[in-house]
Order: sequence, then C-alpha cells, then structure tokens
Amino acid sequence: GSVAYVRGEKACSSDFGDQRNRIPESLVEKVRAVDGAKAAEGDIQTYAQLVKRDGKALSTGGAPALGVSYTTIPELNSFRIQGAGRAPERDDEIVVDVASARRADFAVGDRVTVLTQLAPREYVVSGIAKFGTADSPGGASLVAFTLPEAQRIADAPGQLDGIAVVGRDGITQRELVSQLSRTLTGAEVEILTGAELTQETQDQIGAQLDFFNTFLFVFAGVFFLAGWFLMPHLPPVPDHPVSFVEGEYWRDNWIGYLLGAVAGFFSARSVIRKAERGQKP
Repeated sequence: GSVAYVRGEKACSSDFGDQRNRIPESLVEKVRAVDGAKAAEGDIQTYAQLVKRDGKALSTGGAPALGVSYTTIPELNSFRIQGAGRAPERDDEIVVDVASARRADFAVGDRVTVLTQLAPREYVVSGIAKFGTADSPGGASLVAFTLPEAQRIADAPGQLDGIAVVGRDGITQRELVSQLSRTLTGAEVEILTGAELTQETQDQIGAQLDFFNTFLFVFAGVFFLAGWFLMPHLPPVPDHPVSFVEGEYWRDNWIGYLLGAVAGFFSARSVIRKAERGQKP
C-alpha cells in the first residue's frame, strides 16, 4: 500500500544530517481525518543505551545507540518479535534488538538499566526483535519504548519527530501526499512519499560510508608517509640493538606497515558495508 511521512521543516544542516523541528502531536488526528489515510502514528527517536549485567554500557562499536517509539501499526512496523515476547504495553517495558540481547545476554522478563539523557532507569524486557530480517538495524543498538515514554526521555512532551501514514487501498503515494498537503497547509511541515524517504535514507547512509572510506584511506596514507619520511631520520634509540638510521631496514618494514594499513582499510570498509545491510561482520 501507499505510505507517506510528515515531519518538521528543516531548521539547519550539519555534517550529521539535517536538523529538524519537532511537530505537535495534535497533528496526528488531522492526518487520520484525511480521506486517503487508513492509519497514522507519530514517532520519536532519541538516545538510549543498554547497560550490561556488570554495570557497563553495552558497546555498539561506534554505531548509534538508538531509542525509538514502538510502532503499533503492522504496515509500518519493522520489528519482528521473536519467541514468546511482545510489544511494550506499559511505560516500564521495552523491546530490544536481537543482536544487543545476544551480546548482553538479555532474555524476555529481565530487568535492565537504560541510559538516556535523563537519569538511568530500569525497564522490563517485554520482547526481543529482529529489525526486518536483520538482528539489528545497520549494527546499531535499538531500544523501543511506548510512545509516551519515548517522549518523556526525549524531553518532548506533546511533540513528535514525524507521523507515518498508511494510505487506503487504491490511493497512490503522490495522491496521499497531495491530500495531506492540503489538510496541513500552514503547519510548517514537510511531507514525503515512502519512496522518497527510503531514497533519502539510502543516500545518507551512502554519504556517511563514503566519508568514512575517505577517512580510512587518508589515514592509511598518512600512516605510510609518516613512516617513510620520518622514521629513517629519527635519532638512534639508546641501548637499542638496531639503529633507526641504519640502511633501508625501516623503510622496508614501513612498506609492510602500509600494506597492513591498506588491508585494514578494505577490511573496515567490508565490515561497514555488511553492517549497512544488517549482516554479521
């Protein structure tokens, strides 16, 4: 079916993507009243990091630690609850991704601590879920809350990051966006088709990957050049059996170090691409 997404207008741009204003939760009822809308639900994204049993934060290896509101509309829900778990029904319940639950040895029914921008709080794991077919979304840690709890920890009472909309049978995405635009005139929002939002997300992931690839390759080059030009000219190490200025020993070895750095570059790129597809490294 057709899908559209309503979000706040862009406030500014940064290296981490566009920064947008949140929108009032009251817009949800207006969206639901649109003729072509079958269902609509608001969402919140924020920071949320799981704490392991030993009291240490669960490492994500540089990937985001995300907190989101759990989507209750089946057509919009990417979570696939595993086993006997279920969606969060109370504000002290959460769903966590399969990969995080595995690394932290969490099970349904466990009480776990979650770090947010507010004080740490304990929650009961009501479910463990795949994100589509992946154990985690691009390697990120994911904690899903009820919408009211997500709003609380994001310090966004009565606000949303966006509203996802499912269209009725027979309506196209463009027609749905057109109807929403007429209804929300003057609301300071941007409305995208599901296809546009998907393409935008893929472009952002690609841009971040290209930036990281460039960083890794530049790092490998700097690592090599530092060894090639600087190491042969450093003074001997006192009481060291090999002088840094004797022969081509260090230059020969730094060629090996370059190959190691370049190999590391391609290895890291492979890991990033697998994470992007939700695969295990």
